[in-house]
Amino acid sequence: MTSEIERRVRTLEEELNGERLVSRYAVEQVGRNSEVLHAVRAEIAAVRADVSAGTTRVDLLAGQMTVVQAALTRHGRALDVLMQDVREIRTEQQHMRTEQQHMRTEQQHMHTSLQDMNSGLQDMRAGLQDMRQVVGAMNRKLDTFIADTPGDPAAG
Repeated sequence: MTSEIERRVRTLEEELNGERLVSRYAVEQVGRNSEVLHAVRAEIAAVRADVSAGTTRVDLLAGQMTVVQAALTRHGRALDVLMQDVREIRTEQQHMRTEQQHMRTEQQHMHTSLQDMNSGLQDMRAGLQDMRQVVGAMNRKLDTFIADTPGDPAAG
């Protein structure tokens, strides 16, 4: 009875130590989270400053729109070429998707076949187990028959 109480006391002490470790870990995490929160706040302040500077840059960019308009015309021509390329890529992508769907269908058929084979194998295993039981019963009957038979029949 005392060994049972000692075992329970040891178990409770181990659980208490575990709880202490968890509590220490939680306190450490709170400290780390506080540090992260301070860092995030500092980052937000930096982002606000960057947004203010960005507003000033946007005002400057408004004056550069003429240059951009000329570049836009040049890029429009390049865009026509790229659009042709995109059409070809989309066509190829559609072919790949079709092939992928065929592969998925084939994979599903293979999976179904594998499941059927597993089912057949389980049936075969069950049949084999039944056969083992029948052979075991036959062996027992044969042993009983031999034990009940007087003398050696070949010696007769």
